[in-house]
Amino acid sequence: MATVYRDRRPDGTYYDKFRFHFRNYQGRLCTGTGTEDEKETRAIAEEIQAEHRLIRQGRLPAPTSADLASKRDYDDVVKEYLTWGRTRGGKGAAGWSQQYGYKQERFLEIIKDGLGFRTMADLPDCMTRLEKFLNGLTCGSRYIDAHRAAFSAFCSWCMRRGYLTDNPIKNLSPWSQQVQNPRRALTVEEIKRLLAVAAPERRIVYEIAIVTGLRAGEMKRLAVEDFDADAGGLHLRAAITKNRTQGFQVLPGRLVERLTSYVSEGTAERLHAAHGKLQQHVAAHPLLFLPRHQTRWFYLDLDAAGIPRMTFHGKLDFHSLRTTAVTHLLGITDVKTTMAIARHGSPNLTLNTYGRSRDDRVTAAVDALGELIEGESNTKSIQTAEMKKAAGAESLDLASTYGTSGVVGVRGFEPPAS
Repeated sequence: MATVYRDRRPDGTYYDKFRFHFRNYQGRLCTGTGTEDEKETRAIAEEIQAEHRLIRQGRLPAPTSADLASKRDYDDVVKEYLTWGRTRGGKGAAGWSQQYGYKQERFLEIIKDGLGFRTMADLPDCMTRLEKFLNGLTCGSRYIDAHRAAFSAFCSWCMRRGYLTDNPIKNLSPWSQQVQNPRRALTVEEIKRLLAVAAPERRIVYEIAIVTGLRAGEMKRLAVEDFDADAGGLHLRAAITKNRTQGFQVLPGRLVERLTSYVSEGTAERLHAAHGKLQQHVAAHPLLFLPRHQTRWFYLDLDAAGIPRMTFHGKLDFHSLRTTAVTHLLGITDVKTTMAIARHGSPNLTLNTYGRSRDDRVTAAVDALGELIEGESNTKSIQTAEMKKAAGAESLDLASTYGTSGVVGVRGFEPPAS
């Protein structure tokens, strides 16, 4: 039989609400909170006690872990999820990157505010409401789908923990990932014009991005200690890379010399100090300086160089420098080496996502084919010359720009075994 009582406060007075003890279906003594009325609380306690008695007798099914979790606060479960993700939710049981964890937390908070989640019981059958809410967002389709993916990942984690019996949005179709304005690669002439107008602190960032394909977020998190002048490159910590894998990125010889001077002068820390406190996700002793909105910075230099931001081939933004790196590397070396430099796990990502065809190579290939069809006496020699040109023989002359050490060594992105 349930027992009803009231607790005392430290000052000796009683709390307003009554509490009660009852035996659950497993025989354990449990405590519940009732109302300010003793009779009403007793009725609640006896009803709960009777329900557990029926479960113990096998006349009612036992509650599942999802039933028990349905009363938990949504915020508490999200905090548990984020803690798990930041410690061991990433690749190889490594924690999420700081930036990824921030995005997941932000997306889940936006969805909670939009749908009014309070407890886990609000999650089942929320698909229609979530779809309507996401359709009302004014951001791009890829950003909208990032919200959906974050919530779906959270629900899948809740299923593995037993907090949900099913993913409530498993049948919610992704938003279109088609890129309306794809990025294009800078041509050799445009690269030279861009570097000519850029200030020294910006030029070195552009050069590193072009010869390594490093992303803006990765360059922001590079620390001074990651630069190894003796080895001629950058140590990439797993915590700062997108694929959560450590590696070593070789740099051209002349770029290593300029970066050594850049570091010795403390340029990056001085520029960060001039712009106030360090940005979020930036190393304590940053190797490079990139502003919060680096694409705006990039646009100023594009305009100064007379390079259009948008053409028939696509748009230019800061991430286009990674596209530029991959595109020109494909004209200089083989796909496997390009994959190693770009730290790609699939040739599909290298060739179809970042690689771009170049007009000069397309024209050379078509001209060579035309000569072959016409059957000229010197067709074979013309074809050989033109196809070599199409294969990238006239790519950016990196050797003359950075020295004979080349863009990257045979090590790819990992140091040689000792």
